[in-house]
Amino acid sequence: GARAWQNLPRITVQDIRKSNLVARDHLANGADGIFFDLRQVNVVDINTLLENIDWPFCNITFLTESSSKIFQPIIAHIKKQKYDPALLAGTLFWQQQPRDAIGALRAFTDTIQFRSLGIFISPSSPAKEISNALTKGVKLMDVLTDQGADKGLAWRNLSVSLPAGPDFILEIAKLKALRVLWYQVAQAFEIIDFKPKDLNIHVRSTTWISERFQPHSNMLKSTVSALSAVI
Repeated sequence: GARAWQNLPRITVQDIRKSNLVARDHLANGADGIFFDLRQVNVVDINTLLENIDWPFCNITFLTESSSKIFQPIIAHIKKQKYDPALLAGTLFWQQQPRDAIGALRAFTDTIQFRSLGIFISPSSPAKEISNALTKGVKLMDVLTDQGADKGLAWRNLSVSLPAGPDFILEIAKLKALRVLWYQVAQAFEIIDFKPKDLNIHVRSTTWISERFQPHSNMLKSTVSALSAVI
């Protein structure tokens, strides 16, 4: 539902086997899912990465560059495990606009809870982060609709990943503003039955060290960021 939130520990994948063990440890200790950062590996063995992870019962999210090589192995894994695609939740985030956006959209048509067009926003000012998210969203929609994609399906597959800083009130305002402005863009594309609460937002807590609050500054910052995102 719109008020639901999940905790996804982030794993920067370098050693596939080790990343799988770390992911399973997180899931065994209360995580709702895993955020796999795949940007540092050229070839990803999805079967090994997700070995002994029962995807229908957790959220599996990926971050990659712009290559279209990633989504076919994911689809192959889903078929190999004989999962019901409708039960799989997660997002495929792209560092840059995917080279084959229409291919990604069509590949995940049956995975109604998995968003294949995640927009990854780098840290900057709150206004610029919102602006970048809106701009990337519009450009992606333009590319997809020009290629004949169903605009409603394309819009439902969009998700946004944003960094969160230590300013509690500012981060709350940023995310609320993004929801309202995203809704306005949806109206411009004539997306039917879309409400601000429908936008799927992924919030990242980035490392923050302050000598004033050592030794627990990053823990305090992450707690504040998570709470602002939930609110």
